[in-house]
Amino acid sequence: MNPGARVSLTGEVIEAGGSAAPPPSYVGGGGPVPPARGPQPGSSAHAKSPMMRPQEAAPEKTGGSGAVGLIVALLVLIGGGIGGYFWMMNRTNPKDQAQAVYKAMLTQDYKTAYELTALSPEAQKKYPNAEAFAADAGKYADGLGPLKSTILESAKAAAPSATVGPATITGDKAEVPTSCTISIMGHEIKLTGTAHMKNDFGIWKLDRTAESDAEGSQAFKDIVGKPDISSLR
Repeated sequence: MNPGARVSLTGEVIEAGGSAAPPPSYVGGGGPVPPARGPQPGSSAHAKSPMMRPQEAAPEKTGGSGAVGLIVALLVLIGGGIGGYFWMMNRTNPKDQAQAVYKAMLTQDYKTAYELTALSPEAQKKYPNAEAFAADAGKYADGLGPLKSTILESAKAAAPSATVGPATITGDKAEVPTSCTISIMGHEIKLTGTAHMKNDFGIWKLDRTAESDAEGSQAFKDIVGKPDISSLR
């Protein structure tokens, strides 16, 4: 034994300067302790180990929410389309439109009356614009004879007080009663008539869609009306 050599408890010489081997373990018979290992596959411990348990698959997303969103979008589109159509077809009402065209006729504003009148295809060819319509409309007043100027002036003066009654609507047609009082030669004469109105894509207009122009002009006579003789004073 070399002087200064170290000796283990069992008498084994540990050489100086050498790498000391790890001291043997005396637990369980002195053999080396095997490294710790986890549960082996197939063992009961392995089955119970939370570390080895397979993760549960996340539930697949269904298309339910997407389908609901699509249905809602379709309903919104349909509702908007119906609402838009309803608005377009009801942009005006027959009573207000009848009063507008009635006053235009009384004041001989035939260009305005043209815009507020629904014409037949035949009349549209004859009156392609408001100027042509106004030029021809003035000819109807020639039948008033020597009282033409007096009647026209009286009608114009009566326009601000002209009134219309509630409209009776049937489908795209409406009947609106009209009335005004004109003064001729010192006499007050009440005129009562009817505005025959038609819904022309949401714009109510005086209905002159009769096939012949002669029948169409009757709409102008009807809206001005006839004198109520009983009101003559």
